[in-house]
Amino acid sequence: MKRITEYSFRDIVGHFVKMQFPNGRNHIDPECEDFIAYVYIDTEAGMTLEIIGGYKDGQVRRDPTSSNKLRYSDDIMLELYEDPDDEMLETSEFIEENYTPDWIGPVRNDERYDPYRDKAFPDDLLIPVNTIIDGERDHELLWVRPVQVRDNNLLGITIEPGQVIENNSPVMIVEISDFIEDRKFKISGMTMDMIKAVCESDDPQSFFRNL
Repeated sequence: MKRITEYSFRDIVGHFVKMQFPNGRNHIDPECEDFIAYVYIDTEAGMTLEIIGGYKDGQVRRDPTSSNKLRYSDDIMLELYEDPDDEMLETSEFIEENYTPDWIGPVRNDERYDPYRDKAFPDDLLIPVNTIIDGERDHELLWVRPVQVRDNNLLGITIEPGQVIENNSPVMIVEISDFIEDRKFKISGMTMDMIKAVCESDDPQSFFRNL
């Protein structure tokens, strides 16, 4: 097994892994040292391991009465698990249907963004922004969490790395036409409730065009 830090998120997200809890902190099945998990990205909670069950003597020991998740930690040890059964595949399909929104694909699948990603929250991007303060040109780096992609524009919120955002939290929303090529931005103050309403509307771009 290797530390999770030795893998690219592309190596393990969407795959089953055999893993060990950090520092032996196993609260699920004390008879098992190894566990089988499915790795996915929660758009709000980052890289997540859905624990399928303990692994002992070549068998997966499931507990159908419980659901356990492990968030990203640098000291998780794991390796790819290549022999999922039908029940495990059904679990992975359910997770992808419920935790992978269709709009995230253009951001998550575009390898040009990879140098800007947070390792625990691969959808979060560190974006360079040019600024002018007191007539002096400068730049700063903003962490942006995507909340929607429409018409090839990325809509995101400014955050601290790994920040959990509540619905009533004040945030700054950023519209990015193509930050790698043009670095064009619009920034406005909103709350997550307002952002969700805009993103779920029929034409969110009309809102941002009028900022």
